[in-house]
Amino acid sequence: MEITKIPMQVNPNPNIKHRRHAGRQKAAASVRLVAAVLLAAFALSGCSALPFGGGQPRIKDGVLTLEGVTLDFGGNGISDESETTLTVLKPGAEDGPDGLASELYELNMKDVCDEPVTVTLKYNGASPVDDDEAELVLGIGTTVEMDADGGTDTFYRYIPVELNNGVATAEFTPTDYAQITVHGDSNTGSSALYKERTSFGLFWITSTYTDGGHFKVYMPLQAHMFYLNYNERCALLDDLEGIYNDYLAKGYTYSKRSGWPMNVTIKNLQTVTEYVTGKSGALGYYSYGYNGAAGEIFLNRERFDNGYTAGSITPLLAHEFFHFVQLNYVDVGSDLLWFDEATATFYESTKMSNAIPSIVGEYKELIFSGVYPEDNTAGNGYCRMPLIKFLSNLRGEDFIRNAYTIAGSGADWDSALLSAAGPPSEWADDFYEALVAGKVSDYSPYTVHKNLVEGMADGLGTAVELTMPESDEVSQLQTDGDPVLLGKTTVHVGEYGAQLVALTISADELKKLPDGSDPIIKVSGGDLRVFAILGKNFKVASDPSGITLSDFKKVTTENYRFLALVTVLDGSGGQDIEVTVEIEPYPTLDELVGNYNDGVLTYAEVFVSQALKDSVADGAASPDEDDLGCDIEILAMLEALEGESQNTTIIIHKTGENTGTLVWLDEDGEENTPLPFTYEAGKLNFDFTSQGANISQSLNAAYGKNNDVTINGTLLLTYKQYPNDFYIKVLLNGSKPLSTP
Repeated sequence: MEITKIPMQVNPNPNIKHRRHAGRQKAAASVRLVAAVLLAAFALSGCSALPFGGGQPRIKDGVLTLEGVTLDFGGNGISDESETTLTVLKPGAEDGPDGLASELYELNMKDVCDEPVTVTLKYNGASPVDDDEAELVLGIGTTVEMDADGGTDTFYRYIPVELNNGVATAEFTPTDYAQITVHGDSNTGSSALYKERTSFGLFWITSTYTDGGHFKVYMPLQAHMFYLNYNERCALLDDLEGIYNDYLAKGYTYSKRSGWPMNVTIKNLQTVTEYVTGKSGALGYYSYGYNGAAGEIFLNRERFDNGYTAGSITPLLAHEFFHFVQLNYVDVGSDLLWFDEATATFYESTKMSNAIPSIVGEYKELIFSGVYPEDNTAGNGYCRMPLIKFLSNLRGEDFIRNAYTIAGSGADWDSALLSAAGPPSEWADDFYEALVAGKVSDYSPYTVHKNLVEGMADGLGTAVELTMPESDEVSQLQTDGDPVLLGKTTVHVGEYGAQLVALTISADELKKLPDGSDPIIKVSGGDLRVFAILGKNFKVASDPSGITLSDFKKVTTENYRFLALVTVLDGSGGQDIEVTVEIEPYPTLDELVGNYNDGVLTYAEVFVSQALKDSVADGAASPDEDDLGCDIEILAMLEALEGESQNTTIIIHKTGENTGTLVWLDEDGEENTPLPFTYEAGKLNFDFTSQGANISQSLNAAYGKNNDVTINGTLLLTYKQYPNDFYIKVLLNGSKPLSTP
């Protein structure tokens, strides 16, 4: 049987490291699959894998022979004293990896072999099942640690063989598959011991490649199963080419890769969770060695059990291929794992119509520790996909390529991110608002509030139940000029991180709250934003000095919920931030009486409907004592006032225990008509009608920061004759010194 030789892309680098896609499971810190020999299993004298047929075979004249296989080490200069061993790992093809057509062997080298080794194996004559396109090849396997907890997987690369009289012959160079044990989570650790340990055997595979293409798909055959036909494999190749072209269109280059095609192998992928929980393995890996751009992609064959439909796994392909793209900019060992996974997951999401990949949800609470994580782990990368989306919206998607370009030029990653994304102090607060608001995530403010109250949002913050002190205590506090505390808590906020505080109040406590008393939320540091939430709808207020919950009693009765977002915006490290909710003391009416010489009156809005203009112009509007009594020119003059401001003196007189009047001086220094008001809980409430005109709404009164009192707010002027056709909104503000005792 003649087998045509096809040049195979092999990894020429001795340290093989696998970057895992989401895998749809939580992984330990060593998720970056640093190539490692499983030394622990073989550290004791007397290997647990017994040699086939008796004693351990020895090298003789550069040749190692075991029943069914011969290895000729040729020019490697291996002496007869070498401790290199060859053992049988599996009893046969049925218990071996997919496509195995011979015994499976393990070569354990004690010497560096950087010259070709010729291997001959007996072929057992088994025919492939229902596949005329199948090829017999030599599979060379690299076993890697999938997780610090001991889970392993073996990844095979395939080499053409010559088959003559039932004997297959091939050449491979062991250093192409060598492994180095290193300490830590990346190859920057120190080498403990040099070993070459590979497994090999004959395999039946189907491969598909299109002339001029950049990918070659390998599929080990399944016993009694054929799950991906030629057309489906071609569709997969087309999707891979689409991803290849997408990144080129974004301006990325593949300059560090010396040759194509890239191997894409479909196999059963295992991870540590398979051994622990029995759950499915990872969806895919990008596997690479010292030259990160010379790697290849492995896809879990479970994704193809029902065949393949074009476009069905493009998000996965976009994720894994972007790991290749990254390593065209930065070298292995100088990449940044969390940023690599965050950006790859972001590009994955772009192939899902910007949906949120499920892996993000498994780690989502980690993002609140800070925009940039302290621990460089894959989980800290998956959860920061929303951060990459936010920064792409803010800075443009090119910021990702810029960061890799800067880091690849030799800059440290802190400098690269600062240059590409800008200082976090400029955008961290906006990011967390967008995160909680669901603009770059699948969060919902309503659900976040609910989960915090129910204690189901670990890592996001806490909840505070507001309580109203007894009336005599409140009276004394107000007499003393102290705020009335409704609730407080302390949250630890990481550097450029955030925490949330959900406010709740019972119906009984809400009844105790004086009408018109609006609580204010304050923080002892950082940035403060408050979400006012009603079902799916919400508004956000921002003010680090404090935020007043306007009409709190009314809107809370209407089922509004309030959620405070606290963000630390400096690089001094984490901080303990105290969040308080209180009713501030407000001035007495006596303190408000007097002249506000710095008063400002602004015509915030003037509305005249077209119907009223037409009516006045036609003479249809009949002036009477309750009418505007103006013509079209006066209406035009009133409209022209919109936006104008004028300095004036505002004067407040007291007329009763909780009543008074407010006037302001016109351009001639004359007082306008006194506007009566009632004063309650820091509000001057107006509802005055004269000759058809009505003044309504309220002004807020407060203690100022300069031993003074202030008033501000908007008054609404309407005419009962034209309730829907005319109004003026007048903004008033001013201050006056408090009397010296």
